[in-house]
Parts: sequence; structure tokens; C-alpha cells
Amino acid sequence: MILSNWFKCIDGDLRYSRKVVDLDSEVTEEDVEQWYRIYDTHIARFGFNPKYERILKAMKKKAILELKYVMTRDPFLKTLIAIEREKIATLRKERSGGNDGHSVLVRLSKWYGQMLRATEITVLEFHLIREEYGKANK
Repeated sequence: MILSNWFKCIDGDLRYSRKVVDLDSEVTEEDVEQWYRIYDTHIARFGFNPKYERILKAMKKKAILELKYVMTRDPFLKTLIAIEREKIATLRKERSGGNDGHSVLVRLSKWYGQMLRATEITVLEFHLIREEYGKANK
């Protein structure tokens, strides 16, 4: 998949998961299923970002606290839920701190020595270059 289409799918426009993008049509169930297959393959190959894993763990903890609150109505659990909600918000801000896909692509372009265009490289190439960048800068 071309990287620019990947970015658009990540932003929620699953019409870009098609081989031939038709912007005049609506997102279909097939688009959603196709995106799930693509994303599952991506996760199997590259895994989750460690920061994203921390967000997921905090979300899980918050959900468990919410379930306990519904069952017990213990007011102290509301405080714990609020703490987890703030932790999730902080982790999201920390994760997004200027590291969206496009800014990463610009940094990789500088390191690579030529402009990498999202419309010309695939997601696999992007990740392989990013891995090489990580190895070179340890």
C-alpha cells in the first residue's frame, strides 16, 4: 500500500484501502474488512509502538475500574478512573508530540539524503527505512 493511502486510512478514510480509490463512493463493509486485514498484517509484522502499548494498558485499566464502579458504586473508584483518564490524555499528548507520519517522513528524508514522498513509497519501505534509521542512530 502506498504510504499516502496508509495515512488517509489511519485518519479514518477507509476508501483509500482499495486498490483503485473511488472518492465519489461511500465507505463500504468491504473497505472496513480490507482495512482490518491490512492492519492485522501490519501489526503482525511490525507490532505496536511501545508508547501505544502503554496507552492501551491504561485504557484497559480504566475500563476495568469503570466496570468495578458500576458493580460496587464505590466513590473512590471514580477518583481512580479520573486519574487513569488523565494518564491516557497525557500519554496521547506525549505520543503525538510532533511525530505524525509526515514529520517522521521529513526527518527520514533528511537522513536518507533525498526526498521521500508519501505518494511514491510503500508502507513496508517506510518502516524498513525507519528501522535502518533507528539502527544507525543508536
